[in-house]
Amino acid sequence: MNLRADPDHLLRQVVEDESRRGKGHLKVFLGASAGVGKTYAMLQAAHFIQNTGRQVLIGVIETHGRKDTEALLAGLQRVPMKQVNIGSVSQHEFDLDSALEAHPDLILIDELAHHNGPASRHLKRWQDVQDLLDAGIDVFTTLNIQHIESLNDIVAQITGIKVRETIPDAMIEHAHEIELIDLPPDELLKRLAEGKVYIREQAEQATRNFFRRGNLIALRELVLRYAADRIDADMRQYREYHSIEEIWPVRERVMVCIPTGAVGERLIRVGKRMTDALRAEWIVVHIETIKNERLPPREQQFLRRLFRLAERLGAEMVSIPGGRHFSTEVLTYARVRNVTQIVLGKPRRQGWRRWLFGSVVDAIVQGSGTIGIHVVSTETPHSHLSQKTRKRSGVTHATKESHSPSLPRSYIGAFALISIATLIAWFFYGQVNLSNLVMVYFLAILATAVYFGRGPSILASVIGVVVFDFFFVPPLFSFAVSDAQYLITFSMMLLVGFVASQLVVAVRGQAERSVLRERRMASLYTLSQALASTRNQNDVLRTAIRHLSQEVGGLVAFMAAVPDSSKVTLCDVDELGALSDPDLALAQWVYDHHQDAGLGTDTLPGSSALYIPFGDAKSAIVMAVRPVQSSVGFDPEQRRMLQTYGSQIAMALERVRLAREAESSRFEAEAQKVKNSLLSSISHDIRTPLASIIGAAEILREPQPTLGEATRLQLAQDIQTQARRMSVLAENILEMARWQSGAVDLHRQWYPLEEIIGRALDRVKEGLQKHPVQTDLPEKLLWVQVDGGLFEQVFNNLFENVIRHTPDGTPFGIRAYRTPGTVVMEVADYGPGLPKALGEKIFDTFVQGRPEQTSGGVGLGLAIVQSIIQAHGGSITAKTQAVGGALFRIELPMPDPPTFPEDPNS
Repeated sequence: MNLRADPDHLLRQVVEDESRRGKGHLKVFLGASAGVGKTYAMLQAAHFIQNTGRQVLIGVIETHGRKDTEALLAGLQRVPMKQVNIGSVSQHEFDLDSALEAHPDLILIDELAHHNGPASRHLKRWQDVQDLLDAGIDVFTTLNIQHIESLNDIVAQITGIKVRETIPDAMIEHAHEIELIDLPPDELLKRLAEGKVYIREQAEQATRNFFRRGNLIALRELVLRYAADRIDADMRQYREYHSIEEIWPVRERVMVCIPTGAVGERLIRVGKRMTDALRAEWIVVHIETIKNERLPPREQQFLRRLFRLAERLGAEMVSIPGGRHFSTEVLTYARVRNVTQIVLGKPRRQGWRRWLFGSVVDAIVQGSGTIGIHVVSTETPHSHLSQKTRKRSGVTHATKESHSPSLPRSYIGAFALISIATLIAWFFYGQVNLSNLVMVYFLAILATAVYFGRGPSILASVIGVVVFDFFFVPPLFSFAVSDAQYLITFSMMLLVGFVASQLVVAVRGQAERSVLRERRMASLYTLSQALASTRNQNDVLRTAIRHLSQEVGGLVAFMAAVPDSSKVTLCDVDELGALSDPDLALAQWVYDHHQDAGLGTDTLPGSSALYIPFGDAKSAIVMAVRPVQSSVGFDPEQRRMLQTYGSQIAMALERVRLAREAESSRFEAEAQKVKNSLLSSISHDIRTPLASIIGAAEILREPQPTLGEATRLQLAQDIQTQARRMSVLAENILEMARWQSGAVDLHRQWYPLEEIIGRALDRVKEGLQKHPVQTDLPEKLLWVQVDGGLFEQVFNNLFENVIRHTPDGTPFGIRAYRTPGTVVMEVADYGPGLPKALGEKIFDTFVQGRPEQTSGGVGLGLAIVQSIIQAHGGSITAKTQAVGGALFRIELPMPDPPTFPEDPNS
């Protein structure tokens, strides 16, 4: 039997299919540990694919010296590996760029969780696989169960070994196919002893550590369960996609439906015994209604105890919103979860009430189809005694007492509406037929149902019939009936009043539930939107505290573990609604055991706040929520909402953590790149002048009669020149380090610009002998408020840049002028100009304009110039002039200078 597909589900499926279009397919060969045959099975599958005519390439294969695996490499082409040098060690890594360029139909990537070398594009191999899939290349890969991120702590608990190389769960969850490679532990230990997994020395050590028989049994069970869960999820997705209603009983799954009353405890225990006998999963379902939110505190506390009991016994606790027909909601959810058995309590309605109004249990039995239904007796030999005990303990009294303030007003309101209807009917009596007057009473009954509920509306129906008979049916002012047909009218009035009030109350309940769900969804959406714009942990926690304190009407705090430690400390967030004095000892217990504790739980229920853990091992956090009235606590719905809010907050914190790690990785990669560039540049620009200095010094040291005085002076000058080059190089490196560390303070004073330019020209006067200088400065002194020493270095670096990059004899010009609020300075040469490919990158560190023409320098001069000018609030640009040559233009914001006294010697 097929049902109409859920439009929302179909839309999600279409979006998912569209996102996968054009991407490669990922197949994962999953095993419990090394040596079970994952790589061997992958190579066998690759040969089969290649025989169909598709192109197959080996990206990475780790044979670990296994001869049977190496034999399968024959006939398969490889992507050349990339050699990476790490210090004195050389190793080979997967060449992603070559694989993308080759673009085979299928590529084999062994050991998905591998950590790449420092020179690779990505830190992890699974990121390489993601790029291959995005390029439309199919990928076969291998993975051990201990490398899945969510199972990492479980594996560590089993084996005592913390696995460092992991992959995110989303990577394997999005795999198109998972093939389980299974091998019994005894067979694996035999292969290990025979040296088919590792060499004998390593095998002996492995047997004493990771490859103990108990570890292998536990890991095998873990991978089998993981594969079974994946298959079960795929089956449910297939049934949803094809709108299949029938249950496929491939795996027993029991669902226990509990009511609000005390019978729920018995049903939960019966469900636990049944699932133990069937070795099945089980779900405890509670129907959520408006009535639950109106329960007195004692009954709400009892319902919370039921939830905790179900969770403690290993059930999945679920609340589903109740619609008009509870049976439909229960059966729909059961079919979605592929439930095979449903456990219910005996119907509470008996006799004529069950015949007239029906029973939820009867409706579920009739609509269950292939689902097995188990109806459990809710009566015990001590049930009457229990009722008396409850009465004596005040439960019944408390219930009545809790409703007593509102009930009289509701019934008085019903009586008032019938009275108003009677006055209106009396006004029209004699002018219209009696059947029209009946409609007035129907209107009053419906209004009573809408505003006061079922009980008052039934009372209104009865009073309406009595009043109508007394005031309007002949003989008047008497309950006697002269015409028997009025008895039919009275009966229909009662019946229609009952039915109408029932329908109105049901519609009202649905409307209230819809409003409640809408409010919850709006609240969750608001929190999600607010968290999406956060950029660090403090912003996330501040947003969460502000939102939750308003939502639950209490105080909120978050506790997290100290980095590299498991000690929990308070996340000090300055926000209105923050709880400043949480119980850190209780928070530590919650963090260590990953269980709720505090108010309304089984662990320290007397605490004034509820403590809830969220997140995984890397980003675990504890949330404490203290309501305004700690004696009331949180009802089950509020607990579920807190769990939902906490999940959103945990995801936001995880996003912040991943962004921080990605930024750190990017900085590390950038630092490595800078380091490599620095070493490459320095190795050349230090080695060259050192060779000149050493050569000249050796000639001068040895007595040579033929060596003239002019030659000796030239050699000495060469030594001096090369030593200055090394000094400038060292100064630039140290200066750049100062700017990047932020350790430079500006000492601004007013200077004539001509004085700064003159000092800079004097520092490079030897280089200027072959480069004529042309200046275009205002006749009146141009004053600038700058750090004189640093701005002298700006012009010094620009002048050296001209000398280094232009042919001998090439002139260059210096121009400066003032515009309103700005001083503009230009240095232009008539050399070859700037390379077009560089653009604004010319100011980056270790970027050289024309390395093949460079006679010294490591690409730091212009970077230092830009840093100095930006520190002064200005900007610098570079371009190639139309007439040829480079033009560097500096714009510096500058106020009008003060009035300086004239120089008497001028």
